[in-house]
Amino acid sequence: TIRNSKNPDDFKRYLTAYPNGRNARAAGSLAEESLWDRIKTTKSAIDYKSYLKEYPTGRFAEIAIMRTQPAPLPAPKTDTAPPKPNKSVLVVLTNAPAASISIKPRDASVRTVTGQGSAEGKFRAELPSGIYDIEVSAAKYSSNRVTAFKFETDDAIKVELTPLVGSIQIGPVEPDASVLIDGHKHANFEVKRDKLVELSDLPAGPHKLKILQANQNEWIKDIEVESGKTKFIPTEFKAAIANLVVRTEPEAEVYIDDNYGGRANEKGELKVLGLTPGQHSIKAKKNEYQAVEKSHVFAVGSAELKLPLTRVVFSPEFVDDFTGAAAAWNAPPTWQASPGKLRVQGKGIGLIKDASYKDFRMEFDVSFANGKGAVWILRAQDQHSYYLFQLTGPNAPTPNVFRTFLYQEGQSKLLKLLRVPENLGIPGDKFHVIVEARGPEIKHSIQLKSNPKATQPVSFVSVIPAK
Repeated sequence: TIRNSKNPDDFKRYLTAYPNGRNARAAGSLAEESLWDRIKTTKSAIDYKSYLKEYPTGRFAEIAIMRTQPAPLPAPKTDTAPPKPNKSVLVVLTNAPAASISIKPRDASVRTVTGQGSAEGKFRAELPSGIYDIEVSAAKYSSNRVTAFKFETDDAIKVELTPLVGSIQIGPVEPDASVLIDGHKHANFEVKRDKLVELSDLPAGPHKLKILQANQNEWIKDIEVESGKTKFIPTEFKAAIANLVVRTEPEAEVYIDDNYGGRANEKGELKVLGLTPGQHSIKAKKNEYQAVEKSHVFAVGSAELKLPLTRVVFSPEFVDDFTGAAAAWNAPPTWQASPGKLRVQGKGIGLIKDASYKDFRMEFDVSFANGKGAVWILRAQDQHSYYLFQLTGPNAPTPNVFRTFLYQEGQSKLLKLLRVPENLGIPGDKFHVIVEARGPEIKHSIQLKSNPKATQPVSFVSVIPAK
């Protein structure tokens, strides 16, 4: 370290290597002071001129200029009055801006000089030679006193004060973060640049620093504020998480904000790790149970959420000949119903209102209005999760095909594709569809009105896992 060096060249070399370094300002000041300390007792005007050439407006410039001038002639003596004592200039230099200065002579006949230093820490007084006590004080600094200072001619004296405060710079920190010192927000808080903040005028000594940022664990560190210095404090945040245990029915599927989160174990528990703190929607559903969804605000740490499911009460037999239009259906407005007939068109799906079925047999007749095909939905849990069956007609891109899709939260997956063994291309033909759902199976059979069979039609789609 060169901080205690007496050689000004050491500081100049530092400034050459680090002109914009964090300690550049201090190095410049120390370079000037070490040069002055080297020449201040010399009688050579050349030394002071050399100083002024390098520091024309330096802290000691006024004294250096005086010492380059010839010594004044003594005042002539007269018989009528005693000679007036010569006065010289004393410059008090301190590291505290606007310091209070008191220069008290030991000679009782000389008045005490008081005043306030400049923002640069300089105070000038014209004094007769003598012995003086000099006291300097300033806000946020401890006072200092120089006793029995012998003053003979133009001179400068440095009176250093020990700062009672320091500063810290912290980064990276978000501008909207809460920065606490010893549990309180500090008044002198400044955002210096991107993700760098500064707290100034902190009492020197130990402190506890805490920073709170959104979606981050709180960051706590014991720090030491150094008097008169700015210290950099690096931070390292970890993402704040909430660990959630969902308790519901065994094997129930759990969704976090409509995204699949997992399946509960045999005890009905699912652990969701690494959840971002804040509000989330948690949903649990299972076949033969009513789905349950709750919105909850989760804090950092562990949490538990209970989502009890209620078993579905299955509905009685359902028959609809549409004499009451589509009143029994949650259907799009584009559907058109008339006695004995339902025309399905437009976007959207239609589900039977307030009805749930487990094992069932369903029969219906269908005809193609435009020859493209028809679709129907089974095992629907809601508008977004169901099995969809598609029967394509003669005008479809791929005619005479039966497809099975699984929709989960609006996302589709093709499960099976089969060729239909019947001829679906006869104009005006109608098809009688029979669906049988038994446990984990859904079977379809189809019979053409134009080709009735004496026996039960054979299923052209065999085992399909039910949702």
